[in-house]
Amino acid sequence: MGWLQSGLISAAIVLHNDYVVVLDGGSSHTTTYVYEWPKEKEHGTGLVRQKSSKKCQAVLGTFKNNPSAAGESLKACLDFAAEQVPQSAWSSTKVLLGATAGVRLIAVEDRDTAAAIIQSVRDYLAANYAFIVDPANIDILTPEREGAYAWTSINYVEGVLRNNALMTVRARNATWGSLDVGGASAQFAMEVPSPEIPSRFSVRSFNQDYELLTWSFLCYGHDEAHRRHRGLLIASQSFRNLTYDACVPMNTEPVAVAHSDIFDHPCSRLDVPAAKKKNVYYITGGGDQTQCRLDIIRLFKMFANQTITECPFQDSECSFQSTKKNLAKVPSGKFLAKGGLFYVTNDLRTVSGNSFNLNPFDANGYHRARLALCAKTIDEIKALLLIHPEMKLSFLLRMCFSSTYNELLLKEIYGFAQDLMGEILFANTVRGNDVGWTFGWGVLASTDPAPASAVASASSSSHLSKAMPYFFCGLTSLSLVFLAGLNRDIVF
Repeated sequence: MGWLQSGLISAAIVLHNDYVVVLDGGSSHTTTYVYEWPKEKEHGTGLVRQKSSKKCQAVLGTFKNNPSAAGESLKACLDFAAEQVPQSAWSSTKVLLGATAGVRLIAVEDRDTAAAIIQSVRDYLAANYAFIVDPANIDILTPEREGAYAWTSINYVEGVLRNNALMTVRARNATWGSLDVGGASAQFAMEVPSPEIPSRFSVRSFNQDYELLTWSFLCYGHDEAHRRHRGLLIASQSFRNLTYDACVPMNTEPVAVAHSDIFDHPCSRLDVPAAKKKNVYYITGGGDQTQCRLDIIRLFKMFANQTITECPFQDSECSFQSTKKNLAKVPSGKFLAKGGLFYVTNDLRTVSGNSFNLNPFDANGYHRARLALCAKTIDEIKALLLIHPEMKLSFLLRMCFSSTYNELLLKEIYGFAQDLMGEILFANTVRGNDVGWTFGWGVLASTDPAPASAVASASSSSHLSKAMPYFFCGLTSLSLVFLAGLNRDIVF
């Protein structure tokens, strides 16, 4: 029995609050967030806080072969939302769902299947719950929106947006930039006050409008970058029985990797000659941190077939190069680094005995800790397990790759100067608040549209109309070379 028919809910009625439910349809799980704010807004925006959240096992990206079942898989997530939102508020509460990289990648090769997954969710929601279900709010989350919502989160939590409410544009406080690395993609977003930098997304909050430059680099999340790294190693070493990974200590026990787990995924897809193709490849350690760094640099310069490309991001816009150029024009200098950027940095600090400061960030200390980790033998890596039993060997063996990848991405690809590195805040929570993209979407959902325009409404299709062309253009160009499947359980 769905929540439309059920009379089992007995949650307390809170008439003075409004609510929104945001679901993050991620690559490894789905998380439900319930946000609330007093009905009386401030300068057109609600004073939003997170009421509750729940992580569910449903992964929309796993329904490629059975898309009609995707909607029902979210039952636990949606039942939780119905329990958390007072029944009297159901009919006025929007549900927003953003399917991220997992479903995006399905859309690259099979847009109809991705659309069927999303439609299944819409249908299940509409048939079983009394929430407001707008099809525009249940969709694949475009990379531009993901970056913009994350930008909104940090600037809301830091109080920048609220403090700017009554200021002129010239007098406004500088905003934070947002940096993130997930499993499948890397994103950033920052305000572009200079007219010489074209914006890609507009945000309205506390009666102020902001123009943002947002980018999302599909295949450059940690999992997909690591998958491509392995694919390039296997191919460059002629598909032999044993492949050496310089980012892993020598004498590491070989790990078996299925052909399909590498070369049948879009990011690392490659037609391997039949004479060289194997069902399983074995990878062991090469123990050479200098070569490790060179191998990771290749990820920004080379196609899966080892063809060198002029543009580091392998697209017609030379995205990374333009990013590096535009980054230097942003006056703020303040950036929040979260997701994989935070987790890897924090974990490296932990295993190095807190040898460097996280905030303010000590870039030189990070570099020294990374070199020390990458120089460790397999026995020294195993010894770390005795000190940190909460960590797994496969996780520690991959840390050299991940920490080197992060350093190269920030310093050489994005182009952060040494002094600017110290201005980066590494965190997933700020002032006790989660600063992921879901909170930002909740804030924008609480915001009234601009007069005579709905451009700033979180549920407005104008967000999509501005972001979608970039999204599908990017996917089209990427699909011609290499894209990615998702597997957060890759070992090593």
